[in-house]
Amino acid sequence: MNSTEIYQTKRSLLTFLEKLTKGLSKPRKKFYSDILYGMSKAQNTLLSDIARALEENIDLKYTIKRLSRNGAEENDLKQVHQNYLNTLKISIPDNPLVIVDESEIVKPYAEKMENLALVRDGSKNVLEKGYPTLNFSMASPKTKHPLPLYNHLYSSKEEDFQSQNIEIAKGFNTVHTFLGKKKATFVMDRGYDRNTIYEYVQNIGHHFVTRLNDNRYLIHKNRRVKVPDLAKRRKGKINFKTEIQGEEYSLKVSHIKVKLPVLQDMPLNMVVVYGYGEKPMKLLTNHSIKGKDDVLRILKSYITRWRIEELFRVQKEEFQLEKTRTMTLSSLRILYTIMNCLIGHYSLAIEKNTYHTQVVLARARPSNNLKKIKFYLYRFIRGVSRILSFDTVGIKYFHKIERRSNQLSLL
Repeated sequence: MNSTEIYQTKRSLLTFLEKLTKGLSKPRKKFYSDILYGMSKAQNTLLSDIARALEENIDLKYTIKRLSRNGAEENDLKQVHQNYLNTLKISIPDNPLVIVDESEIVKPYAEKMENLALVRDGSKNVLEKGYPTLNFSMASPKTKHPLPLYNHLYSSKEEDFQSQNIEIAKGFNTVHTFLGKKKATFVMDRGYDRNTIYEYVQNIGHHFVTRLNDNRYLIHKNRRVKVPDLAKRRKGKINFKTEIQGEEYSLKVSHIKVKLPVLQDMPLNMVVVYGYGEKPMKLLTNHSIKGKDDVLRILKSYITRWRIEELFRVQKEEFQLEKTRTMTLSSLRILYTIMNCLIGHYSLAIEKNTYHTQVVLARARPSNNLKKIKFYLYRFIRGVSRILSFDTVGIKYFHKIERRSNQLSLL
């Protein structure tokens, strides 16, 4: 392995870390540096593997104890997250897409992990022990890779937990503050088909595109009509070919002006999409529609939502998130937050597409040709891990050592 590639990869991570840990004490800076570098090299969130990746010349158990002890403190985690958001500010496009969805960390065999609650395992559709997560991610302008903005892991058994709606509101508030004066389009699945969310997004001055539930009623021409019955009135006049999760679809699209029964002052549009599944897909939006281009823009926005599903796969498959074992919820939150900051850093590198980006992608050595790939995050993570696997010194020599002065003070 070229030593220049190792140095450039480490230098990129350390430059990012300097921004991420701005304003923190030196011990905390070192802790976060160890976690992020170890996670990048080990390609997972297990403390034992992170400790091995640091290449420290001491007994491994002492490194694990140090990381575990420091991980129990999360008082500075909000500052780290704010520092991370500051690194993304120059990357905010006009009218950004913000994808909102929830996931879960399932721990069916855990017994002593703090505040374990019941969550729905989406892959098996059963209730298991674990933790829910709430995710707001911005799609990068060119490559549409996920840039995590607000990724919160919580438990319904925590003392200060109030409700899921309040947790969702915290996410909207964080993203709204981050965006400043820019308007976003929040793209959401059926779980967010709620009147309170529509009203809230409208009040803070943003747009939404949400997939509708079939049991919802809408107002059309002053009549209350169920969503499936209303969708049947539009058979799709606009033809559109697209690829969703690797499969090609020929879609037919229409739209219809509607209102919500409880929010009749809010003009809305329902977009009806035929060709994806047995039933037509119904989308609700507060975007105005004046023609074909507006309809397709809304549909493309929703199709981009599938990128957050890729984000969840990256979290669980590339970083083995569900194998993580910690005794405190604070430790798990730190690992979860740093992992998402790292994913955002990688997505930005893919967006910029520098020479070093191409080197990292080439080092992953998969069988697929780069030209056939549209989602590079898996390959980039593996490329960084492979390059760092040849590093035998870790980052201990990157830490600045402050020496005490030998001069005696005169009193």
